[in-house]
Amino acid sequence: MADVLLENTNVFEPKKEYSVAELRKKFEDREQALRKEYAENAASYTRIKSAYDGYAHAKDKASFDYDEKDLNSYKNDIIAQQRKFTEQLTKNSAEAELLNKYEGSFAALYQIKQQNEQGADGTACSFKEIEQNKPAGIITQEQYYEMNANPKGEVKQLALEVALPSGEKFDLTMPPYDKPGADSKEVKAQISFDDKALQELNAQKMAHIMEFCESHGLSTFQMDIPYAYDGNIDAAEKIKSLMEEVKAQRAAEENKANNQEFAESEAHKKELSKSAPQNVTEEMREDISYGLPPEDKIFTAETAGETEENNQQNERAAAAPQEQAQQVPQPQPKAKAKKAKKTQDDAEAGLEKFLEGGLRKDRGLSYFKSHTGWFGTGWTKYVVYDKADKDNRKKDGLKDKNGDPKFTYNFKLFVKQENGKFRFAYRTPGNKKLDDQIVNGLAGQFKDLGITHVRFPDGLQDAEKKLWRIALAENGIVPVGMGLDKAKAEGMLKAAKEKLTAEAFRKYRYKLAIQMEKDNIKKGKIVSPSEQDYIDSIKNSQKYLAFTEAYDGKLKGMLRDRLDAADINHEDGAVDKTAAYMAMRRLFDTYQEVVDHADILNSKNLSSDEKAKIKQAGLTGPVSDFTTEQMGQLYEIMLVKSKTDAKKEIDEALLAARDVNNQTSKGAKRADNVIIKEVFDGARNRFEKVNEMLTPLGVDEISFP
Repeated sequence: MADVLLENTNVFEPKKEYSVAELRKKFEDREQALRKEYAENAASYTRIKSAYDGYAHAKDKASFDYDEKDLNSYKNDIIAQQRKFTEQLTKNSAEAELLNKYEGSFAALYQIKQQNEQGADGTACSFKEIEQNKPAGIITQEQYYEMNANPKGEVKQLALEVALPSGEKFDLTMPPYDKPGADSKEVKAQISFDDKALQELNAQKMAHIMEFCESHGLSTFQMDIPYAYDGNIDAAEKIKSLMEEVKAQRAAEENKANNQEFAESEAHKKELSKSAPQNVTEEMREDISYGLPPEDKIFTAETAGETEENNQQNERAAAAPQEQAQQVPQPQPKAKAKKAKKTQDDAEAGLEKFLEGGLRKDRGLSYFKSHTGWFGTGWTKYVVYDKADKDNRKKDGLKDKNGDPKFTYNFKLFVKQENGKFRFAYRTPGNKKLDDQIVNGLAGQFKDLGITHVRFPDGLQDAEKKLWRIALAENGIVPVGMGLDKAKAEGMLKAAKEKLTAEAFRKYRYKLAIQMEKDNIKKGKIVSPSEQDYIDSIKNSQKYLAFTEAYDGKLKGMLRDRLDAADINHEDGAVDKTAAYMAMRRLFDTYQEVVDHADILNSKNLSSDEKAKIKQAGLTGPVSDFTTEQMGQLYEIMLVKSKTDAKKEIDEALLAARDVNNQTSKGAKRADNVIIKEVFDGARNRFEKVNEMLTPLGVDEISFP
């Protein structure tokens, strides 16, 4: 094995949500939830077995609402769910055990593993335990000789086995070690190659590995090769040589980009200088030349000044049919107090809080602020450096012996507000991609400013796009004009689900699907049937969410209670059971009819008496906004008419059957209980056909009591 230690310029520290304490709580909560679901599933299995026994020993099987085929289907579903819960419990327990066993390194490795899964770029990561017979960190020659003299005493450490989509494979470890002069341990990254990977390693493969490290905040500016433990110094020399080759290639590309940036800005400088004040200093002119944000790195907020409520109303208005003449006038609810609109000052304060609090930068030393509004562009600029130095700005852009400028800044940020909308931009020397910590910080600033949609610029590198996709998703922000496909959208939604509340995630999922469809139409993209089905299923899941949530959370229980009560009340039991199913089907039909309308009272499926009761109960407005409790109230209201309809249908069926009986021989006559069961079965079957309508829409099926 050959090892490379990444000497990061900053201490690698997992994000708060990936801290040991947070992860331990997450694993414990997940185990409790899984065990609860497993127990409920096991109880369902016991009930099915009991029902199966009752059915098997019954003489009159026609009196049952189900048959053997139904029971087998239910049983198979429950067994499949048990298997799924068991697999999830096993995985969760294994990760929790690794956390307890390797508390010093698990959190950092788990964060990297999760980020790659969310990025969906084809990188595969898995945990494994490896033998470690050397201390973590850079070792001295004396330590090397000492270990050769005493090679025993192996201990295990946790590693992340990484397989990049380009084919490179290596182990990544995060051993804590004492940094000289420090009081506490820091986590540093170390990568290891096996013999075969080492033999096949070249500059291109090394570049891919370095890019992977940098994308996770692990600087490769300084990389050291510890002494080889098997005496194979050639391995270390090869890795060191390849790293130098990659760095040389990068330096050449950066110089080329810097020279191009300088040449382009010279022409721009002359143009701007014509309109600049005459007392401009050379340093101010330099700011004009090199300080303008590049057009391919400008993110424009699309939702300035809009509240979440306004967004929902606009989407509903766009989707609803034009039926104003048929809509029932309703009193307008009191308007909510509007939040103060965010300003340029708010944006600047947020960026400075991020620079100083998040990145630990000091104004006037490691970051510098300037305004470029005096010559008409209106941008506020922040120039950020790695190290603190009051002369950073003076040293930046100085020309070398060849007359070419050398830029020493780490990155520049720009912000301005135009017509109420914010615009953000950034620049890096040589057009390098931003570190993920900075991307996450900027996305957080977008969110704090109330931005829900951001127009993506053209020309971003693939690695940058990946970072931005995940960062925006974690903050519930929809990218506009990015041209997402199904795989990238799924990666974003996986990241969003980890960070957003359940309600916020559902709204974000819906808004992302809407934007995907808009982008596809605008770009004239030919969308595959599977991708269109994916978009439609998300839209429809949101569209029917109020119904499916209410059904699982309340309506199914209400239906079950009605059926149980009807079994006890033999006199009116048949009517009550039939009415329970009829009302539930009518509720679904009404929901489906008016889900795109502004008010449930537009329904033609409701009687005038029902509309009056609905209005009296305050159940007006879009049915898709109804809470679970409100859907329960609606069901209770609809039960009254359904009970009348059920009794009428049963009476008519009995009367028709008796007429037939009077005209037939005694042996062919049908009993009343058979007639009543046929009416009940018809009502139940009509409701259970709801799944035949939901499934083609991509909406999950509902289950029946």
